[in-house]
Amino acid sequence: MLLLGALDLFAGMKVRKVEPIGRTLGIVLSCLSLFSFPLGTALGVYGLWFLFGDMGKGLYLGSAAPGGAYIPPPPPPNSWQ
Repeated sequence: MLLLGALDLFAGMKVRKVEPIGRTLGIVLSCLSLFSFPLGTALGVYGLWFLFGDMGKGLYLGSAAPGGAYIPPPPPPNSWQ
C-alpha cells in the first residue's frame, strides 16, 4: 500500500512537470486504482478521462489535439490589468 502511494505521488509530480513519463505512469496507476472501490474507481476514471481526453492530449502532444480540436494557450500572467 505504501509503495502504491509513493508511486502515485511520483507520477503526480511528473504529470505536474509535464514530463512524458508522467503520462505513462498516470495511465498505468489510473488503471490499477480502478480496482479500489469507490474512491479509487472515481479517481482512476477521472485520471483516464483526463489523460486520454483532449486536454491531456493537448498537454502532452502539442497545442492541437487529434480530431482538430484546438486548445488555446493559457493567458499571460497579469493579463487582467
